[in-house]
Amino acid sequence: MNRLLKMGIWSVIAVITSLGCSTTHAFQSKSDSGAADRKLDLLLDIRMVEMDNLDNIFVVDAKNRLIKFDKNFNEKYRFANNKNGLIKSIDVSNPLKIVVFYDDFNHIKILDNTLSLINELDMQLPLMDISACAMSNDGQLWVYDPIQFKLLKIDDHGRVLSETSNVADYGMKNVKIGGIMERDNYVVLCDYSSGFYVFDNLGQYLFRFEAGRIRHFQLDGDLILYNTDAGLETFSLKHQERQSITIPELPQSEALIYVLYHSGAFFGIYREGIIKANSDE
Repeated sequence: MNRLLKMGIWSVIAVITSLGCSTTHAFQSKSDSGAADRKLDLLLDIRMVEMDNLDNIFVVDAKNRLIKFDKNFNEKYRFANNKNGLIKSIDVSNPLKIVVFYDDFNHIKILDNTLSLINELDMQLPLMDISACAMSNDGQLWVYDPIQFKLLKIDDHGRVLSETSNVADYGMKNVKIGGIMERDNYVVLCDYSSGFYVFDNLGQYLFRFEAGRIRHFQLDGDLILYNTDAGLETFSLKHQERQSITIPELPQSEALIYVLYHSGAFFGIYREGIIKANSDE
């Protein structure tokens, strides 16, 4: 997600929330009437989608290809490599250094803005196992090691620059960290079944908050937007406040994988493609 102005995102949330909050076990749209026949803005077999701060759309499709589209859904570049297993996650927070993580073989690839390979790291030897990976604000990498139970910062050669103590010391027992993001002074670890664990950008543990059955999350400064079976919710790290919001004008809410929020618009991610809906629809 791009860097949103705090007042801007909260004003959007306030407008949407006034339309009603979602508390059911399916994504809720402001109105599905007249939207059921709406065409997909992008037709493609999709596994995951992320967006960068330049409005580019990155799709991992069913064939394990990473494809970059511009804001008008025009394809620009693609990258394909099946030697390292399935892509588990992509981090597009730095448009010039795209991080592609292959969980099956503990492999990390770094791509440039044309999706050309500029570096790769085989993490099986130095760390044996990692379950999540993301770009740090200073151009290094955050990884989570479930064998040592540690959050580590590594450089482009896989050398450990800093690490936390055993996270069990913070009460993080039996966690299954599957996602990491850093924005501003926050590093957020996600256990998709139980919630979020928050550190500062020096690796000091701050707190956790519970959330279940998380499908996807975005981090913008002190605001987390995350999808659950109940819909799209937000959590302010600064104020430690949670809020549910209603998704406007997205058809067939039961078929949504998750929803992205970006530049004042919502993007419904379906297995068969993407639908864009502006927040005022």
